[in-house]
Amino acid sequence: MKKGRIESFLRNNMMNIIVVLFFLLLTYGIKIFNIVISHDTEAIISVRDSQYEAWISMGRYGLVFMKWLIGTYDFNPYIASFMMITSLFVASLLWIYVIGYIQDDLDMKKQYRWVFPVICLTSPVFAEQSAFLLQSYEVSLSLSISAITVLCIYKGIMKKNIAYLIASVVSIAFLQSVYQALLLITFTGSVCGFVVFYDRFTRSEKYDTKGYLMIVGKILLVFVGGVLLCAITEKIVLSVLGIHKTAYITEQYLWAHANKLTVIKSILSHIGVVLFGGRIFYSYTLFISMLITCLFVALKYKNHQKGYFVYILSIFGVFVCPFLLTFILGQSLSARSELTIPFVCGFLVYYNIDQLQNIKKYDVLKTAVVVLTGLVAINQANTSARIYYTEYVKYQEDVMLATKLSNRLEEKFGKDAYTKPVVFVGYRSASLNESTYPESALELTGRSFFSVSFSTLHGTFVMENYLRTIGINFKSPSQKQIDIAEKISQNMTSWPSDESIIEYNGIIIIKL
Repeated sequence: MKKGRIESFLRNNMMNIIVVLFFLLLTYGIKIFNIVISHDTEAIISVRDSQYEAWISMGRYGLVFMKWLIGTYDFNPYIASFMMITSLFVASLLWIYVIGYIQDDLDMKKQYRWVFPVICLTSPVFAEQSAFLLQSYEVSLSLSISAITVLCIYKGIMKKNIAYLIASVVSIAFLQSVYQALLLITFTGSVCGFVVFYDRFTRSEKYDTKGYLMIVGKILLVFVGGVLLCAITEKIVLSVLGIHKTAYITEQYLWAHANKLTVIKSILSHIGVVLFGGRIFYSYTLFISMLITCLFVALKYKNHQKGYFVYILSIFGVFVCPFLLTFILGQSLSARSELTIPFVCGFLVYYNIDQLQNIKKYDVLKTAVVVLTGLVAINQANTSARIYYTEYVKYQEDVMLATKLSNRLEEKFGKDAYTKPVVFVGYRSASLNESTYPESALELTGRSFFSVSFSTLHGTFVMENYLRTIGINFKSPSQKQIDIAEKISQNMTSWPSDESIIEYNGIIIIKL
C-alpha cells in the first residue's frame, strides 16, 4: 500500500474506524481490565515446553516460531489480551481495505464498511477463540497476514505478477502452520473476494466465463501449493526436532470411524444448529443473509451478465465455506475452530447492504438495514461479553476454592501438603450467578478449572497446572497413585466435608 493511498483510506473511513474500535472494546474490553487465566493457558504458564512440543507435534510449529519471533515465548496474560485486541483492530482495517481494493472503490466514502469486521468479530464464535489467551494474540495477528495474503492473490491475478502468487503460497503454508483454521479463513476470504471481483469486472465485461474459470483455477493452485509446502515443511521440522506427529487432527475424521449415514446425519444436524441458532454461538443472521443474497443473485440473472454461471458457483462456495470444517471432518468440533462461520456472515451482511446501495430507490430502507445491522452487532457483542463475564466470575470462584483447598491441606498435613503427591478425583462446577451463562450452555470459556475432568489423570493435570499459575505448587502423582486414589475415593464424601481430603499410603486424595 502506497503512503498516499493509506492516508486516503484512513481519511475516507474515519467513521468506520471509530465504529470498529467501539465494538471491539465493547466485546473484548473486559479482557484488558481483568486478568483471567483462561483454559489451556494454565499449561503454557506451568508446563511451557510441553505445550510447545504438543503444538509442534500437531503441526503448529509456525505458532511456536511466531511466539519466538514477536517476543511472546514467555507468556504474559496482559500482553496477550492487549495485543489480541490491537491485532483484531488492525486485521479489521486490513480486511476492509482488501475488499475495497478488489471492488476498486477505496476512494468512495462507504460509511457501512464496518459491517463486515464488526459482525464477524463480535460473534461468540470469535470470542470463544480469542478467550484462549495462550494463542489469541498470534491468531489475531495472523488474521492480518491472512488479509494481506488474499490481497497478494488478487494483485497477482490483476497485475499478472507471479511474484505475488508465490508470496501467497508461502504465506498460506505459514498460516496453516500457525493454526489450521487460518487456512480455511484465508480460503474463505479468497472466495468472498471473487464474488466482489466478479461484480467489478462484469461492469467492464473484461472477462467471459472461460476467463473467470481460469482465475478460479489460479486461486485453487495457490492454495494447493500452500498446503503442499506446509506438509513438506512440517516433515522437515518434525524430523529435525525428533518429534513424532500426533493423531490430534487425523483422529477427528469421523469419516474414517463411522458409517457414512451417521456422518451425513452429523453434518446435517450441525448445519441446522448453525443456521437456526441452536446454541448461544449461532443465530439466524447467517441464514437470513443467505436468503437475501439469493435475491440479488436472481437479479443478476435477470440482467444476463457474462460469466453468470461462475458467479453462481462462487456464491455457492461462499455458502459452503462456513461448513468446510464440518464437511472435511464429518462432524462438528468446538465453536472456536469454526471461524469461517462469522467471517462469511459478516461478509454476506456487508455484501447485501452494498448491493442494496446500487438500487436508486428505497433510501429509508437502506438506512433501516444499516441500523438493524448495528442492533445485531450489539446483540452479538452482548452475548460475547456475557461469556467473558461468566469467565470472570468463574475465575474468582476458582481462586477462592483454590485458597480454601490449600488452607485445608496445610491445616491437615502442614508442609507435607506440598511434598506428597496430590490427586483430584471428580469435578466441581462453579456456582456463578443469574447474569452469567450456565456451564451447560458453554464450551470451555466460562467453565471452572475444577469442572474440566475427562478422567482423573486429565483432571488432576489441569487442576494442578491451574493452581501453579497462582503460586500453589502441589506435587504431581504417578498413574499408579492415581489408580489407588480412584479406588479409595469410592468410600469418601465430596468437598467440602472433612472426609473429602485424606492421606492414604503417602498420597493426598481430594474428592471434589
